[in-house]
Amino acid sequence: MCAIDDINKTNYNCQKAEIPQTSRVPNNQGSSYDTTVATLRKKNYMRPAKSVREILTKCQEGDKVRVQGWVKGLRKQKKFVFLDICDGLSFHNLPVVVKAEDTPSELNMHTSIDVYGILAKSPNNPALLELHPTSEIKVFGGCDQLEYPFAGKSKYTQEHIRQFLNLRPKTKKFGSVLRIRNATTQAIYDFFKKNDFVNIHTPIVTSNDCEGGGETFTIRPHSEELLKEMMSENKLEGQIQNLNLPRDEIFFNKQVYLSVSGQFHLESAVGGLGKVWTFSPAFRAENNKSTRHLSEFYMLEAEIAFAYEIEDILEIMEDLVKFCITQVLFENGHDWSIATENDTLLRGLLENILKHPFTVMTFEEAKHILESKANSAVSTDKGLSREQELLLVEQLNNNVPVFVINWPSHIKPFYMRQCVNDISKVSAVDLLVPTIGELCGGSLREANPLLLERALARQDPSGALTRSLAWYLELRKYGGVPSGGFGLGFDRLIQLMTGVKTIKDVSPFPRWAHHCAM
Repeated sequence: MCAIDDINKTNYNCQKAEIPQTSRVPNNQGSSYDTTVATLRKKNYMRPAKSVREILTKCQEGDKVRVQGWVKGLRKQKKFVFLDICDGLSFHNLPVVVKAEDTPSELNMHTSIDVYGILAKSPNNPALLELHPTSEIKVFGGCDQLEYPFAGKSKYTQEHIRQFLNLRPKTKKFGSVLRIRNATTQAIYDFFKKNDFVNIHTPIVTSNDCEGGGETFTIRPHSEELLKEMMSENKLEGQIQNLNLPRDEIFFNKQVYLSVSGQFHLESAVGGLGKVWTFSPAFRAENNKSTRHLSEFYMLEAEIAFAYEIEDILEIMEDLVKFCITQVLFENGHDWSIATENDTLLRGLLENILKHPFTVMTFEEAKHILESKANSAVSTDKGLSREQELLLVEQLNNNVPVFVINWPSHIKPFYMRQCVNDISKVSAVDLLVPTIGELCGGSLREANPLLLERALARQDPSGALTRSLAWYLELRKYGGVPSGGFGLGFDRLIQLMTGVKTIKDVSPFPRWAHHCAM
């Protein structure tokens, strides 16, 4: 078979596939019968479809191939019909030339078809291959041209396309965005493998609110019968303390949520594995309809043991972002060109990010720069607004990303480590990038269990939070190490690389307040 990894290798014959002399093919009655190689070849059994990319990059004139995909171009002439077939695995289209009398009547734009034939050089351009069917074209699914929302060659707005989330992957630009997501995902796995990180599957269902903002979705079973059954079990087993639990706590004997972050679980894992990371969905119950927020989104999070200085994680963050941009620009350039409509300004911005070391400044330094050079007052109780983040990066730092470190402790979560030279600050970092603002957030974690207990008590004087996170405190008591880590908003990274203005248009099936289609 033609493997994608072997692209650009020469002297490969795409037709060399061994077919057994006798095979058994099931019939419609569920029994089987012997059939000869000639019959197999005539009916094109045992011939797996090849990707359009394989055919165009590895096969040769005269090779017999089978392709499956959708009609993305259709031109009719008196004697011939010219098709462009795309299988969605790449941006490539395969030209197919069909005799007019052999064209199925139901064949139209966007129909799905299966074609077997022989490759020939295009008479208009001998460097290109086209497929000439040698057997009947099979049409799997038709497409009503009057009802299909993306029929014709009209250019539709993102708002219009977003109304049809179930059909949006069929569109050319969004297909390229999805392949860029795939390429970036692969780049992330490659990066962490190269740097000896261990991948951890952190849970989606959790009993803690890592960020402490209360912006969580509560989980409980939908079945009332199940809840009654479990309450009866508690009664029979004599679990007196669980007899009057709120409905949200019956199943797990405590309230649980959809995860907002896998950080705490990574901190548990890093205590035994040294360097860990996870890539999973996160959920925030925010009534926020901005261009950068979703209720469900993907988070990449990493944690390292023996992190003594904030610089230990800054280097990983910068290398990761640059690695992903490099992979997309130079390994997936055609999809990038389609997704961005070949935006030369965006390419220049991304290449500028790759070219320069990221700037590092403290929160106080960022505050001083904004107030002195841009006359923009910064609140120490709220931090930087998005407008100030963009102002700092784009206008005051020539579009070079900025690490803002050493934040006021009272606006950051309890688990962040105090700065050695100023206990009113914590060793936290936000990575700010052009067009987006905050892309990553991270910190060194408080390693001293006594300081951590005090921070928990300040956040919740009742002690309930300290009790629920007793397991988290134990991480510091039994072979604990100073650790640090960060989280990166994957969807925002895709926005940065593609220039897509709204985060809803880089997520395959976005969920936000008042919207959960499909």
